Amino acid sequence: MTIPTDSRRPTFGYLLVVEDDRYGFTGGLLVVCERGRPLEFHCTEPVLPNRAEQILFGPTLRNYVCGDQIGGALLAKAKLPVTCLLTLDEAAAQAGRAAGVPTHVLSDNGQTPDAILPLAEAIDPTEPFERVREAIREAHRLDSGGDERAAA
Repeated sequence: MTIPTDSRRPTFGYLLVVEDDRYGFTGGLLVVCERGRPLEFHCTEPVLPNRAEQILFGPTLRNYVCGDQIGGALLAKAKLPVTCLLTLDEAAAQAGRAAGVPTHVLSDNGQTPDAILPLAEAIDPTEPFERVREAIREAHRLDSGGDERAAA
């Protein structure tokens, strides 16, 4: 999904990687305008590292999967320039830094980075992560033939 926008206005990318026993790692990138409205969304196929990858990557596996494989792929897919990338964890943040995008890991410390103040005036700056999480759940549900709720 991509909605045309004025390229001079700030855009905020919400990058989230969801880890799940059944699907492995699935990432989503939601790009919103300064009012919090969606402009673009991309979602990856689930990445489920095999046992050999788990052994070979060891403790660096999560950073590799979340940052390099998922985050890097999602940022490369984005058609709109992302002015500021927001994540909830350091592994995903590595993708933004590698792409040269100003990146912030939002934490529970209650501090709002100056770069997202225009967005924070319009919406709760953490709320779009729940939209990404729900969109990933919906993608999983559709991929499983819609029986996700029956299995839960």
